[in-house]
Order: sequence, then C-alpha cells, then structure tokens
Amino acid sequence: MLVTSRTGLAVDASQREVLHFLKDQALNYCCLLEGKRPVGLISREKLLAYAGQSHGKAWFGRTKKAQAATMGLVDLSVADPLIIEYGTELDVVFAAYFDRSDGRLEEDVILVREDGSYFGNIAATAIYRCLYGFLGNHMRELRVQKESLALKNSQVIKVQRDLELTNDKLAYSRDKALEGVRMKDIFLANMSHEIRTPMNGVLGMIDLLYDTEMDAEQEQLVGTARSSAETLMRIINDILDFSKIEAGKVSVELMPFNLIEIVESSAALYSEAATEKEIDLAVAFDDVPAWVVGDPHRYQQVLNNLISNAVKFTDSGEVEIRACQVETGSGLGILTEVKDTGIGIPASKVTKLFEPFTQAEESHARRFGGTGLGLSICRNLCELLGGEIECDSQLDDGTVFSFVLPFAPHNEDGAAQSVSQRLLCSRHLPVRREGYHGMPILLVEDNLVNQEVARRILTKLDCEVAIADNGRSAIEYLKGGDFSCVLMDCQMPIMDGFEATEAIRRGEAGVRNQEIFICAVTAYAMSGDRERCMQSGMDHYFSKPFGVSDFRNALELSLKKRELAGLSADDEMQRRWDALGFSVVG
Repeated sequence: MLVTSRTGLAVDASQREVLHFLKDQALNYCCLLEGKRPVGLISREKLLAYAGQSHGKAWFGRTKKAQAATMGLVDLSVADPLIIEYGTELDVVFAAYFDRSDGRLEEDVILVREDGSYFGNIAATAIYRCLYGFLGNHMRELRVQKESLALKNSQVIKVQRDLELTNDKLAYSRDKALEGVRMKDIFLANMSHEIRTPMNGVLGMIDLLYDTEMDAEQEQLVGTARSSAETLMRIINDILDFSKIEAGKVSVELMPFNLIEIVESSAALYSEAATEKEIDLAVAFDDVPAWVVGDPHRYQQVLNNLISNAVKFTDSGEVEIRACQVETGSGLGILTEVKDTGIGIPASKVTKLFEPFTQAEESHARRFGGTGLGLSICRNLCELLGGEIECDSQLDDGTVFSFVLPFAPHNEDGAAQSVSQRLLCSRHLPVRREGYHGMPILLVEDNLVNQEVARRILTKLDCEVAIADNGRSAIEYLKGGDFSCVLMDCQMPIMDGFEATEAIRRGEAGVRNQEIFICAVTAYAMSGDRERCMQSGMDHYFSKPFGVSDFRNALELSLKKRELAGLSADDEMQRRWDALGFSVVG
C-alpha cells in the first residue's frame, strides 16, 4: 500500500487520476492495484518525471551521432542499467524488468531505438498503458495457477485420506489374518495334545494286553486292534504334520547321530510286515560315515514313510534300502534310496505324486488306504532340510524313491563336546540292559490312563515308580524321596511341567535334586515344544503315544548323565541299595 496509507493507484485508473495523486506532497510511493491486490510499486519522483513527458520522450536521450561523439552509456550515470534492444517482445521486456527489480517500478532502463540511438527511463504513460495488460495477465495466470494448485492439493488430500483408509483396512485385515493364524496354531496344538493323550491310552493298553497270556483267537483280535490303532495314529500324524508344515511350524533340530543305526532301526520297524508278505527286506551301505550331524527325527520320518509305502505296494520280490555318500554343493551329502519290486506307478502320474492328497490311482486309496499326504510331507521335509527327493517308476516294474540330504561330518571322539552334546549322541545307542534293578522313578502325570500305562511299562522294566499328578506334588516327592529320574508331563493343573522343572533347577526340591535327570513325556508335539522343554531345563523329550523303547532310551540317558558326572551305573545302583538299607556281601 502507499507509505502514507492514504490510497492506492488502480491499474485501470486514468492519467488524470494519476496526476491527481501526484499533487499529494506526502506521497512517496504508489502501489499499483488490480482490484484489491497489489501488483507493483513505483516511486512518486519517477512517476512524476514520467508523467511530465507529454509524448513519452526519453528522460536521458542520446542520438546516434551524440553517442559516437561522447562516451556512451556510462555518460548516462546509470549503474548496471537494463538494456532493452529494439524489437524485443513486450512480455520479455517486462519479464526481465520485474525479475531485475523484484516487481518494483523504480529501476533504470535503457531502450535502444531502431536507428541505434537510445534513451533512458520509459515514460510514465508508456508504463501505465502497458502495466494493465501485462500485470493483469500475470495476475490472472497466478490466480489460475493458485486455483489449480488448490485443486491439486485437495486431490492430494483426498488421495491421502483414501490411502489412510486403505491402510487402516489393510492393517485390520493383517491383524485379523494374524489372529486367524494364531488361533489356528492354538487349535493345532490343542488338537495334537487332545488326540495324542487318549491315543496313548489306547495304544499303551493294547500293547500291555498283547503281552499277557491269551489264546490264539484273543491274540488275533488284540493284534487287529493294535494294527488299526497304529494305522489311525499314522493318519492323525500325517494330518497334524501336514498342518504344521502348511503353517510353517516345523523346525529343524541339528544334533550328532548314528546314521547307520537310524537306517537299520527303520528297516527293523517294517521287517515283520515284510515277513508277513513273504518279501525280502535288505539294507546296504556304501561308504557311509557312521556319525553325522543333522536332524535324525526328520530323516527317519522321511525314510519310514518311503519304506512303509514300499512294503505296502509290494506283493512279491524285495524292498532294498541303500545309503551312500555323495558330493553336494555344501559338502557331505547322503543319498538314500528305497527300491521295491511292487506295482509301480504310471509315468504320467509320477510328477503329481508329491502333491498333497494325491495317490497314483484312486483304486489304491480304496485298496491300500492312506491320506495321500505322506509323499507331500516327505518333499516338504526334504526341502526344509536343504535336500531334494525324486521318484523313478514304471507301471508293473517297481519304484525307486531317492532323496539327498546335506549333513555335517561328526567326530565322535571330539574332546570339546559338552555333556549335553554327548547325551544327544547317545540317544540312539543300542540298549542292552534288560532290567534296571529297582531304579526309583518319579512319574509326574495327571491323566489316570496314562499313569497306568507308564507305570506298567516301567514296572516291566524293573523300576520302582512313584506317581505325582502335578508339578507342586512332584517337588514335595523329591524333597522327601530319593529318585534317579523324573518323567514329567508338561500340561498339568496347579503347576505345569515347565514351572516344576524350573523350580527344581532353582533348588526348590533340594540341592541334591538340582541336576536330577528330567525327561518330558508329553502330548505336545508341535514345532518349538521340544525347544521349550529344553529351555526350561529338561534333559530329554519324547511325545505321546509312547512305547517301551522311549522309556528305555530315557532311563539309559539318565544313567549316562550320572556316568558323565563321575558316577558309574554300578555306583548308582549301589547308592540306591544303600538308600534302601541293604548291603552287598562279596
């Protein structure tokens, strides 16, 4: 606005109005307005000088002749003038003018005429005539740009709001999906536990009944029940394993193990079924290291599935299991083959075998049973272990399944092994002990059926068994008793197995029991359950349904732990006899 704050000069004002304003001695600057918006500023002195040029004459003029006779532009006493050549477009002139003067009309300009002469500041009338068109257009362009920018800003704000709404929906969907996954995991864990617990009672009682005195008919009936229960358990395991794989809940547990022994134990598991079908079951090894580092449980799971299928689909001839050493990109690899002379698979069906719920022929499902999940589980486990599995088969010409898994070499004589590592090495050692001479065992289990099954198995192994039905009770038993081993269920009322183990390791059951051997005997069999048991302080783990071999392994590991701690198995037995008040006479 005007320095005097009196008034402004509109762009469309007449020359008379301009001169009227110039009569005001208090006026220093005029602000050029378009409507109510300022568009430029000009000093009173210059406006007065420009207005005094009636025909737009130059304030400082030089003819071409005068220019030649004198010193030129410097004579104009103009510092850094803006020189406008003849013929320059008006828009360019004013663009340069306002760029130079920051929009204020008070700078010196030199105009060059067509004949080469030049003159100084543009007359006020010329400025006045041109400003309206140029500045008006300029302001209109700015206004359009501002309106366009405002529109774009509103569009950006709308897009941002839409994105925020979309992100909120995505976050809700993600949280809902994660909650669904979490609930699915909980459901799987609960189903695994709830199925394994009663199945342990069924299989355990059938096994115990099978070992009693029976006539031929009873033995046949019990055998059929046992076979049916084992089939049901295999189906349940397949479904649970597949669900765990789909949920990404299967983990790899690396440990040293005896590879040859694992293969032989898997073959022995199906030797009876092969004998019943009058087919040969052979095992061969070719330059295979006895001890390797890998996941023995997953390796044996794949191998058992392939041997089971080979025996199932072979009516005559043989099933051969072969393991040999091969080179892989990561070092040591073991190629394991299961070859049979069975019914074979059409070449067109081989590629689909490893898809879930798939069998070579629909008639196979009716004749042989099965879920069609076994080979899909095998493929997923092999990939999880960093290997691969293949099938080579022709109809009526047998089948060869082969899988290659990477292993790390293991030096079983390594002196740097910890006690826990050496215990892991011993898990699959052959058990030769027939009885345990009254070895006192504390069984911690709240399910009455499983209590009875475990008690009977341990009694057959010549163990003395005390039973607690929760973790708190187990601690009290340990305080007042003398035990070699604790077999601990995990899910119990009052105090669960994890809390009880941690309390025992803290010394709440007495200092002498802080390092007692504790083995988890649980229906928890999901990924991470074994690790959770070990983290709580347990020494060993096996899942339900359990058998005699599971207890044998646990008892052997219990004695092995004492041997590693400096107390031999014989010393342990002597200590137990002494605790009972007996003495040994040599």
